[in-house]
Amino acid sequence: MSTRRDHSSEPSVADSGVYTTQEPPVSFERVLRSGSSKIPPPPSAQQLFYSLKREIIQTNGPSFFEREQIPPEMGFLVAKSLSEDGDIERKSVSLSFNPFSGMISIKMPSAAHEAVHDWITTEIKTDSFNSGFFTRAELNHIGIYGNRRYDNFPPPWNNTYKEPDAAIVFRGVAMPMIAVEVGYAESWPKLMADMNEIFPASLPGQTLAFYRQDFYPQGQVPPGRNPNDVVLWQIDNLRDRASWAMREEGLTPA
Repeated sequence: MSTRRDHSSEPSVADSGVYTTQEPPVSFERVLRSGSSKIPPPPSAQQLFYSLKREIIQTNGPSFFEREQIPPEMGFLVAKSLSEDGDIERKSVSLSFNPFSGMISIKMPSAAHEAVHDWITTEIKTDSFNSGFFTRAELNHIGIYGNRRYDNFPPPWNNTYKEPDAAIVFRGVAMPMIAVEVGYAESWPKLMADMNEIFPASLPGQTLAFYRQDFYPQGQVPPGRNPNDVVLWQIDNLRDRASWAMREEGLTPA
């Protein structure tokens, strides 16, 4: 699935228009002036930008990496600048910055991510429509997007930057109603723990429940509809799609 990003006129760490994967050198004079410590100072926003850009461009295939202990304003600026860089956009990465943890997360998606998007589309546009949970007119107001940028959060979440793997939106509303993340590249112990504790394959027929009000801004559930109506998404359908995608990549589903 291809997406088009909105480009902002706000300043970025690469405003010079010159894009290079070479990281600017750290000034040794600056290090010496900092005192007797031999520990170099933290990277500047520009150094962090070019370091991450270089790693993204040099990485082939699905991957995931992070940077920690980044000040909120710097992390937000770097994440947004990376998203607006043409070389990065061609790599189809997913970027996030959490100002509370000070962490930039960079995800290079796989076929498994596309499988999740496919599952969501089927559950909403086909199964929920066929069951009568949504009418065709109601579905005209609900969109499903992948890798869309969200960077206009109110305080205290300002400086948050998020590109979820999938977002369910109500048309005309800036923030998504439901955001979906795929934990494809987490550590093996954490992935196994998630598999066993959340939706273990040994228990077929599992479902994920949503209320009707989950798909709408507060107070905008269509007249005559019960906000507490429940729709069940089939986890087995998700597992099947993810298994197909993983086998295409030469992996064996757990």
